[in-house]
Amino acid sequence: MIYDFGPFMQFVEASTQYTNAVLLAILPYIADFAQKLELRPASEFNTNAAFRVVLMPKAGDIDGKIWFTNDLAFCFSRGHVTEFFSRWAYSKEQNPDAVPRYFAPVRMTEAEAVAMARQAIVKLGYPLKSLFADLEPQITPPEKSGTNVIPFYTVTWITPHGEKAAAIEINGNKKTLESVRFMCRNLDMPPPKLEVQPTLVSYHPFYGTFTGINPEYGYRLLPIVISAVTNYAERMALEVPQPLTTNHIKRFFVGDNGGWPHSELELTNGMRFLYRNTNVVGYFAPDDFFSVASERRKGLLAELEGRWRMTDREMIKLARQTLARLPYRKEFIHTQAQPDLMKPPGQFAKLIPRCKVEWAHPNSANMAQWSYVEIDADKRQVKAIYLDDKSFRDAKPPIDVPITIEEK
Repeated sequence: MIYDFGPFMQFVEASTQYTNAVLLAILPYIADFAQKLELRPASEFNTNAAFRVVLMPKAGDIDGKIWFTNDLAFCFSRGHVTEFFSRWAYSKEQNPDAVPRYFAPVRMTEAEAVAMARQAIVKLGYPLKSLFADLEPQITPPEKSGTNVIPFYTVTWITPHGEKAAAIEINGNKKTLESVRFMCRNLDMPPPKLEVQPTLVSYHPFYGTFTGINPEYGYRLLPIVISAVTNYAERMALEVPQPLTTNHIKRFFVGDNGGWPHSELELTNGMRFLYRNTNVVGYFAPDDFFSVASERRKGLLAELEGRWRMTDREMIKLARQTLARLPYRKEFIHTQAQPDLMKPPGQFAKLIPRCKVEWAHPNSANMAQWSYVEIDADKRQVKAIYLDDKSFRDAKPPIDVPITIEEK
């Protein structure tokens, strides 16, 4: 089991030694990326050709941007090249007076631009399905400026959560790639190993100092959370191991939310429970769809596809019945009003039968209570349950040590 008591973000000391080690670790990835896309000879991507390096010194990842003397730049993060762009990429232009230099006739069709974008993904060795690029893209066509044309296409593919998976910019006059950006978690890989051991720090000049949780507080909180989760799971008929022990727990996270705990209990079977103040306020199945954690998971469309086997009315009824099982009096749970229904965006709405049935009381602008239930309308199953109320903020667990360690 992992005790995750923070700080929730740590950094490494961006020393000259560390920066040089990162540069040497990233360069082979950049050279391989450039060679596959036939951007420049690999020999142009070396330490002598890198004239600017900017790092985001996050612990646990290697995150940086490198500009080269050949007018190309690359971003690296999560174990792979996440972006390439040239100095001629129209999307990077910030000077309005420079726009006329991009004027030129369009020499390729929209279909040819999409084909070229897909070809770039394949050349890099990525399956189209990993970036949802086998589906229909969103296309930004060449802009018009009076009688002139700026001949750049941007071909974008979206994830099932509505985020960008890939965005590829093409010069429709020269028929060249000008920028490639990948944001999809399906490409994530472990970071390369460095020749130096980075020094961890909790301070960043932009973000300030991050403090962690008092370990003693976390250790005392764990049995309280285990007991609460056990009772919650039994009441909601969730298949949680009984008795629930530390052998069933993968990670226990604790954060300080204004003096009261925000904690997450992740089980080895993938279930997650959210505990705040003195209540379990959320449950999430291993394959839930609408949580922030689900957006960070790797996953293909085939793992989510299904048929809509429930009507909106049936899903609302199931959501109300589910929330009614929570250990609160009937008058406390505000589900009388018509809920909001959230479904996957765009073309995914027909392909992924998931729905988030949501209530905000008294309204979304001034929420005293927020509740929702995620439903898999193909399997007719509940995938997430959430109910948090303003009144919960008045209670704290009976722990007589401070939640954080005071700075000296």
